[in-house]
Amino acid sequence: MKINKKPGRRRPPLRCGPTGAGQPSRCLQTAIEAAWGGVDTLTGDTTMAQIGTFTRTEDGIFNGTIRTLNINVKATIRPVTREHDRAPDYRVAANGVELGAGWSRTAKDSGAEYLSLKLDDPSFNGPVYASLVQGDNGEHKLIWSR
Repeated sequence: MKINKKPGRRRPPLRCGPTGAGQPSRCLQTAIEAAWGGVDTLTGDTTMAQIGTFTRTEDGIFNGTIRTLNINVKATIRPVTREHDRAPDYRVAANGVELGAGWSRTAKDSGAEYLSLKLDDPSFNGPVYASLVQGDNGEHKLIWSR
């Protein structure tokens, strides 16, 4: 018995992104590297991984904006008294609601100080990890990573 196979089209492989999109040319090694120019910029001084801009007041509070495709909120990052060794050094709040926590860190290679942040909200699929690093003219950049 002979089975007639209709000439058919092969289905293309499943892929994420536009047709013909290849693999990214390079990956982010660290969020800190991204803030210091480790990735190409889209326009001006906006880095692809940058989701916020903050300024630091004299009393150590960071005021700024967190902006992604889904959120655009004014936020503050305030220093807090640590209750134990693993407790955060900072609390992140937006619209009066706590959005995350931060820990003071020092980069191993350069010795630069930065904040390691964990942001979470019920509207997020999962926590967002970010670093707040000092940029130009007293500005601090919030760089996300997964």
